[in-house]
Amino acid sequence: MDQENKTTTEEKSQQGGRTPYIDLPTRFDRWEPLAEVIVTFALALATVATAWSGYQAARWGGEQSSSYSQAGAMRTESVRASNQAGQLVQIDVGLFTNWIMHLLQRILAYPIFTSSASVRNSNLHSRRG
Repeated sequence: MDQENKTTTEEKSQQGGRTPYIDLPTRFDRWEPLAEVIVTFALALATVATAWSGYQAARWGGEQSSSYSQAGAMRTESVRASNQAGQLVQIDVGLFTNWIMHLLQRILAYPIFTSSASVRNSNLHSRRG
């Protein structure tokens, strides 16, 4: 007898009886199709945005590789130019030093400096002895 009185909630809802669950308001039933359309468009928009992001990432990734290789070539060229500039500076310093040494030798070769230098040196030697 207990089994005859026991019916499932599905049977009660099909018969129009009340279930122990809270029924959704009928107002939501009216907006449900519109909500499904809005959610569908939102998911479609997210899918398109994801695809567009992947496309842009691939495109700009290639651009980045190209720019990186150009930067490497420019860096190599700048190192070469810097090395050449350093070599030219060393040549200039060497030439200037040689010019100064030659100029000093010519100045010191004049008789004025030679005689006084030899007199000074002879005085130094004579005082020691």
